[in-house]
Amino acid sequence: MQRCSRTATLFLAFCAATILGCDGASGSPEFRIRSVRMAGDELRVILETASRHQPFMSHSSKASNAKGWLITVDLSKDGPIESRARVIGPLWDVPNERSSLSFDAGPIFTKEDAAARQATPFIDLAWDGAVVRIRAEGNGARAMVREHLVLDAKPYWKKDGPFLPLPPPGPPMNEETVTTLSGRYHLQLSGGKTTLHERLTGKRIDDPWLEAAFTACRSIEHFENVRTWLTDDLKYLVSTPEAILNSRGGLYETFTLGGKTYNRGEYALVWQRPRPEPILVKKPRKETMGTPAAMAAGLSLDGRLYFQSRTGGVFSNEAPSATLVPFSDGPRYEIAPPLDRSEWGLVMPDRIQLLEKPTRIAFFGTNDFMSPKARHRVPDEAVTVFIWDLAKGKMSVHDAPTGQLFRSDRGEYVPKQATKIE
Repeated sequence: MQRCSRTATLFLAFCAATILGCDGASGSPEFRIRSVRMAGDELRVILETASRHQPFMSHSSKASNAKGWLITVDLSKDGPIESRARVIGPLWDVPNERSSLSFDAGPIFTKEDAAARQATPFIDLAWDGAVVRIRAEGNGARAMVREHLVLDAKPYWKKDGPFLPLPPPGPPMNEETVTTLSGRYHLQLSGGKTTLHERLTGKRIDDPWLEAAFTACRSIEHFENVRTWLTDDLKYLVSTPEAILNSRGGLYETFTLGGKTYNRGEYALVWQRPRPEPILVKKPRKETMGTPAAMAAGLSLDGRLYFQSRTGGVFSNEAPSATLVPFSDGPRYEIAPPLDRSEWGLVMPDRIQLLEKPTRIAFFGTNDFMSPKARHRVPDEAVTVFIWDLAKGKMSVHDAPTGQLFRSDRGEYVPKQATKIE
């Protein structure tokens, strides 16, 4: 009888451990960097912590207890990050359980996912580094308001005015929406109509030239599977196709423009204000399937269009480099970052920022999704900022080991010290 009791106890303990997760009652801690931006010499990071666990007899994991945090780091100073950083928050606190895939990437699969999304406020970093929150005016209200976080000794939310909703978003990965690199402007084709808005105010901007250009871009035959950029001065719309289009059962290596056929890996299109027709541009180098993009972004420097590209990605054997090639006139820029910095390979295409006075480009690298071993025991995630000074031809590297500001506590990452929002 004693043996049966002991066996039953062990079985129940095994079931409890399986249900509750390997880290006990709270599961495994998660740490996701959501947004990064520079504001002067200060790095600002919005990140989200959560707890992940796998329910008993389930083939997929769940995430819960999601909290948002703002981290500010003074990059003009040296020394331990604790002496030059500040953690503020939580920006949000959502205990709702959701699928891990929804937490990581955003798609909604279940009612739980939808409820968690609904409970999470929209908070992002504006083009100038301001922390912006968009929320309903009150419980059940349809009117939306825009607020920004005042970063005083005691931070608080301050109203900026109404937010005008943007057109309904299309499906994930659709190509009918373009946001400028700074995130300031939002261009969208919806229901056959193109509109331009300020992304974080919702304000409509009447721009017949740009509306016509984007509508024309989206109507070109076999011109899908493309990367499109709108420069922040709204002077240039750049669209470059991937080398191969797999569409409706067919493989296409060309697109048609003006009755002529062009190779997708060799050519891109540029609309330049006020010209109504696109300009055919030969890419700096021919792209083939699996090769790095020859045009990773379009930037306007003092009104001149440049195509930015990088080499040395995480799966690339090429030496790391960054290049700016002028569209028409202007100097060409090229620089090689430090060879010993693996974070360069993890810079995402949308994680670059144009800085002014003097003109510099910031590249944000992170080990957030390729973290070293023991990630569930020690928060080791970090942000590395590569700042390229074009005039000096130099690149500085700034490390912000944001994970060191947190500790693991019963299945969650919690700040070692945080400033609460009033």
